[in-house]
Amino acid sequence: MLPGLDSEHGMRAHFFAIASYQLQHPFRVGADTLPVLRDSVRRALGPSAPPIAHIRHEMGRHMTSGAKAGRMAAPGDRSHVDPAWPREWTVTAEDVLAGSEQDYPQAVRSWAASTVDDLDRALG
Repeated sequence: MLPGLDSEHGMRAHFFAIASYQLQHPFRVGADTLPVLRDSVRRALGPSAPPIAHIRHEMGRHMTSGAKAGRMAAPGDRSHVDPAWPREWTVTAEDVLAGSEQDYPQAVRSWAASTVDDLDRALG
């Protein structure tokens, strides 16, 4: 957990970081998991976001129903991904890592929001 963050905020920051990375590197995620992950990020960002444990539980249920989050293809292989899926992103992990540790929770939240926005523009 990140110093100074309670469990809820620390786990939410971790979720945003992992989910944003996965959405920006879709070769690592099964095609049927991508929309579920995108929707989970959107809900976690919302004003009435459920507790992160609930979101993680739902993702876990999806994963155990036959979906697989691990590497689905060779790095860079996007054959299972919608051709409109972005290749350029407004915010990336590199941007988050350029900030300070104190800024990390807000930086990963902004990364997640930007990733969903980029997907919405590209995919509708």
